Amino acid sequence: IIVFPNSANSILSAMQAGSLYKKSKVTVLNSRSIAECYAILSILDFEGTVDEAITLANDTLSSIYQFSIYQAVRDVKYGDRSIDKNDFFALSNSKILDVEDTLEAITLHTIDGILKKQDYEVITLFYGKSVSDEYIESLVEKLNEMGHDAEFATVSTFETLYDITVTFE
Repeated sequence: IIVFPNSANSILSAMQAGSLYKKSKVTVLNSRSIAECYAILSILDFEGTVDEAITLANDTLSSIYQFSIYQAVRDVKYGDRSIDKNDFFALSNSKILDVEDTLEAITLHTIDGILKKQDYEVITLFYGKSVSDEYIESLVEKLNEMGHDAEFATVSTFETLYDITVTFE
């Protein structure tokens, strides 16, 4: 059994639960988001061995870069950054990447900045409940117009915590 936690907070609980189950070997991956789970599941080869699948999953996890976009619910100071209520901010591994006043601006600016520094083949936008299908399609059109040599994909998650999470592979 391979377990894909979708939060860093649930990894230890999943490991403890897995150790209690004696009818099968349980492996808990170090995945921390729905986006990471999706990325792993999209590349797994179910024809190989379980050990090969776990190795591939761990390799994939180590190569994924991701950030999430949130909207501030109040004015806040985060490190040396000030974020005003209703501003959008991009967060990766507890680091603020950028702050903008619109969801479109933060998404386009942050992705463009990352792709100018490093090439990625596939960029997936996981969008939450507050983002419509039409809006995400419009964003992808604008991303394609930027001229980066990457494939953009979208996945609706109905998540309420974040607006958009972006993975780079």
